[in-house]
Amino acid sequence: MSTDMSLIREQAHYWYALYANDELDETARADFEAWRSADATHIEALAHAEFEWRRTAGKAVRASLAEAYPIDDLGRNAGSVVMPIAAARSDMQAPLWQKRSLQALAASIAIAASIWLFALFSQQSSPAPQMASAPAPTTYEAAIAETRTIDLADGSRVTLDATSRLAVSEFSDIRRVELLEGKALFDIAEDPSRPFVVIAGSRRVKVLGTVFDIQLQDGEAIVSVREGRVAIEPDVEQTEGDASPPVELVAYQRISFAGSALTSIEPIAVREFASWRDGLVFYTDAALSKIIADAARYSTVPITVDPALSDLKLTGGFQLKQRDLLLRQIEEILPVEAQVDNERVRLLPRK
Repeated sequence: MSTDMSLIREQAHYWYALYANDELDETARADFEAWRSADATHIEALAHAEFEWRRTAGKAVRASLAEAYPIDDLGRNAGSVVMPIAAARSDMQAPLWQKRSLQALAASIAIAASIWLFALFSQQSSPAPQMASAPAPTTYEAAIAETRTIDLADGSRVTLDATSRLAVSEFSDIRRVELLEGKALFDIAEDPSRPFVVIAGSRRVKVLGTVFDIQLQDGEAIVSVREGRVAIEPDVEQTEGDASPPVELVAYQRISFAGSALTSIEPIAVREFASWRDGLVFYTDAALSKIIADAARYSTVPITVDPALSDLKLTGGFQLKQRDLLLRQIEEILPVEAQVDNERVRLLPRK
């Protein structure tokens, strides 16, 4: 995790401790809202702090504060609390927490400690009370040979390709979804106050309002843009230590990535963008096994390729939803014979 993100999370834990203990007066709440809305990463860090607080009944926050602000340091600073970010960024206006008294912080820690001790005692004497938690994401799936359209609460629309899965978290300050598998076309409603974030593999795609496509298969993701602009950046929850800068895409550009490795940005033709919606997919020097794996998404019976044929290469546009047409195309180009019955399709070397 980058140094900046670590500092932001320390701030988020501090603010949530005050919020959870109802210690925000009118002035403090205004400063809290200003910090929260300053950047989308603040909102994400605050959600993470809330999760940690609920999971450990304040233990993690209490330990973090005790480590960051020892009693002797507070005494030497005449009762002032100085967050690390204030020292790191001297150009920032001094926030409220620089003026909080030692007594207020001590009360916050004491309340957190009492919550933790109560939870510990309850575990020993009776079943632990159920802590409130954020709702689990809703998962949407498209079946074999199905294309599914999902209307989201903010007015955005997502189209899932066959055998694709999408997890949608509850929308509040940030709109967040995760493409778990397959392909999805996103038509995002504009809302500058709430970025829309799509997690795909090891990275996230961040937009305000645009139309773009993501394909995720075997850990590799391909992002294509038709309208607007998107930023692709490391997902801090999965790529700790990856401080690479965001990569921006504009209309009719695409990029692919797997883990921390990104390809160079390349242009795409208008006809190629999300053409999978019509079953037409364009390939350049693609292995036969790759094309058949994609076609299997639309087939109700298994399609297999003889290992001797798997690495044969194809270039062009193929209608994956029209199985018989696809098989004829392959037979015309490659030394392949298709054997079809009611239970399966096999691609074998031509005799």
